[in-house]
Amino acid sequence: MISILPDNNYQNCEMIKTKYGDNVFVLTAKDGDECLGYGAVALYEDRADIVDVITAEGMESLEHGIFKAVMSFVERRSIYDCYCSLDNPVMLKRLGFTRVGDDSNLHYVSLLGYFEKHC
Repeated sequence: MISILPDNNYQNCEMIKTKYGDNVFVLTAKDGDECLGYGAVALYEDRADIVDVITAEGMESLEHGIFKAVMSFVERRSIYDCYCSLDNPVMLKRLGFTRVGDDSNLHYVSLLGYFEKHC
């Protein structure tokens, strides 16, 4: 069974090459001990920035679930302003993000009440 959970030992996952800062939380998607993907989010007092969502080759179908797990992680900490600048406009639109400005790759979604209507 695949689980997507916060992982304080994310550096043990071979696919994660980045050492994130202290304000970044990593959620790994695992089947047993096998890492199938992960999401990383930077938390600030008044906002969250989704930094990375990566899946192993052949596990692209997990991407949506990883995004939703990361967003739920943020919302459960009473942070509602969520930003993302990953180059994935189709997924971001599917998740309800809107572009911030015309010439920006930055996207925004409010998580206030999000999980009451996007489940």
